[in-house]
Amino acid sequence: MGLLLLTAAVTAPAQNVFSMKDTTIQANTTVATLELALDNTDKVTAMQFDLVFPKSLTFKSDAVQRANGHELKMAEQTDGSWRFVITEAQNNPLEKNSGTLLSLPVSFEEGFTNGKLTMKNVMLTNHVGDSLYCEN
Repeated sequence: MGLLLLTAAVTAPAQNVFSMKDTTIQANTTVATLELALDNTDKVTAMQFDLVFPKSLTFKSDAVQRANGHELKMAEQTDGSWRFVITEAQNNPLEKNSGTLLSLPVSFEEGFTNGKLTMKNVMLTNHVGDSLYCEN
């Protein structure tokens, strides 16, 4: 009689969370900085996401803080959203595993009172181009 040994491997899914930090805007403010954060357990080498800005709010410039040689490209889409793509030619991962990824200065037109910034189509990849799970 033989002995059959069964084993099971349990792997915890990676946790990658892309979010906008809470931002409070004071009355009569014309400029603010929105901080987008990525907390990741996977080694993220590239990503893209779309932002839909409320009317009367526009972004002014860009800066990738966890760059490690990464470049940020932006383009307005036909639906009015803006696509952001972060890449690096050597496929090096983004620096660190948590914190602010992008600080995005925005300006408000006169009369702006409130609005909703929507994030959609978030995609993360690793060094071989595999899609990585991401919460947002």
